[in-house]
Amino acid sequence: MVCILVTSLENLRSVRDAIACYEKATVATLNFAKSRALAVGTWDTSCDIMGVPYSEEITIACVIRMNTMNQLTLASWTRLTSMVRNQARRAYSRDLNIAQGVTYVHVYMLAKRWYTAPVLKPPVSASGKLYRL
Repeated sequence: MVCILVTSLENLRSVRDAIACYEKATVATLNFAKSRALAVGTWDTSCDIMGVPYSEEITIACVIRMNTMNQLTLASWTRLTSMVRNQARRAYSRDLNIAQGVTYVHVYMLAKRWYTAPVLKPPVSASGKLYRL
C-alpha cells in the first residue's frame, strides 16, 4: 500500500512522473479501481486526480482518515466505544476474579481508549456511553 499526500494541484505532475517511473521500472501498474482520494479541509473536489474517486473516509494502516477533525473524532470514538462495549459483553460471561477483571479491563478493553484520548479528545457522547457499560 502506498499513501501519497498532495497539497496542491501543481504537485500532481511530480506524482504522475513518479508513478510512471515506478511502473516502468517494476512492470507493475497502479490499480485505480482500488485507489481513493480524500479531500481534506478546503480542497476542491471538482479537481480530477488521475481519475481516482473521492471518498468521505479512508482507512490507512488501521487508522481512519476523514476530511474534518470533527468527523474523524466522532467516527473514531463511535467505533472505539462500540468495540469496548462488545468486549465488555463478552467478558461478562467469563469467570474472572477481581484482579483478573481489572487487568482485563485495562489491558484489553481500554488500552486503545487510553492511547486515543490524548490525540483525539473524546466527545461527551462517547464518554457517557463507556460509563454506562
